[in-house]
Amino acid sequence: MLLFTSYMSKSQNNAVDFNLKDCNGTQQNLYNIIDSGNVVVLVYEHECPSCLAGATSLKNVIKNNFSDKKNIRVIYLDNGANSCNTTKKWVQKNNLLEGLYFKFSNDFTSPYGDGMPVIVVTSGKSHKVFLIAGSPDEANNDALKTAIDNALSEGN
Repeated sequence: MLLFTSYMSKSQNNAVDFNLKDCNGTQQNLYNIIDSGNVVVLVYEHECPSCLAGATSLKNVIKNNFSDKKNIRVIYLDNGANSCNTTKKWVQKNNLLEGLYFKFSNDFTSPYGDGMPVIVVTSGKSHKVFLIAGSPDEANNDALKTAIDNALSEGN
């Protein structure tokens, strides 16, 4: 119950849309990615130890529970003024899940609160948010699995 209460106090009904160029120079729109039937997991990071812990939990949850799901998209948004190459190398060096990469942007820092990492799970026609985790404790395996399960159900 404590986790649910913590989540609810930080909750936001819908994901905040963005239009940004990814590290390949392709314009990406969050709502379009979700509207294509995807569950989207946003990972705001800046190469900190807690960011690695959260991203590692995410990798383990997806590989152990959702490896057959092709509609889960991970999006890494740098929150620490790093370049695209730095973010991509961090993901590769730590053997994390591949995804879309975005460099730091003053136009779009995390609208989901403070803490690191900030991991957000969203899906569905209403772009509903199922989890906002602002720490490794909040981005634990059970919370991530439940949020992704619920997001997959919403998307159907």
